Amino acid sequence: MEKTVKIMLSAFIMLLVHASLPSTISSADNPPDFFYVYLKWPGSQCATKEGCCLKKTPKPARDFIITGFQPYYFNGTWPENCDPASHLDVSKISHLRTRLEAHWPSLTCPGSNPEKLWSDAWKKYGTCSKPTLKNQQEYFRQALAVRKSANLLKILGDAGIRPDGSSYPRDTISDTIIGGGLSLPGLSCSTDKDGNMQLDQVILCTGSDAKTFTECPGNGFGCLGDVKFPHF
Repeated sequence: MEKTVKIMLSAFIMLLVHASLPSTISSADNPPDFFYVYLKWPGSQCATKEGCCLKKTPKPARDFIITGFQPYYFNGTWPENCDPASHLDVSKISHLRTRLEAHWPSLTCPGSNPEKLWSDAWKKYGTCSKPTLKNQQEYFRQALAVRKSANLLKILGDAGIRPDGSSYPRDTISDTIIGGGLSLPGLSCSTDKDGNMQLDQVILCTGSDAKTFTECPGNGFGCLGDVKFPHF
């Protein structure tokens, strides 16, 4: 298994502070306080020993992709599987399919049907996003909108941080994202085939509206030293 340097965001630190509380709850009686947005650089997955399996048509966009859109509470808990009877009806998101295949694809090998990925995301977290996001269409549409609004690749590229295989200081990446109008990011790194640390995910937070970028509770951190930004 490829060694992965995981992000540790404040919410997980808060779990230690609130150790007496359950980490997950099966119902969302209250609206989420904020949402975690997990944006992955697909080139990093492809550069690991495990590699990646990509659909030829349509191929994932050469951009950060969604790997999670998760409701959370300030007390360090998060809801999961709030409506076990609710299953994803792909016909209801058919108008989003092309965008989802480009920006929320499956990268795992052997290649898997992205519908299972979306179904799992809806069942685990989408069902807990009410009343902010009322249905399947709103959940997936807003995830796509937040990813587009973040515009990470452009923010980094405008500062000369490009996916060309070069390495950049972690703090430079973080400061650039903040300077681009986003909140303090969490960074997650993995190692490539040669053992180099590479940028894997950027984790951002939105407010309870699932739209406006805001600081994640506490400070986001992760990765060490110089971080490679691989080709894709």
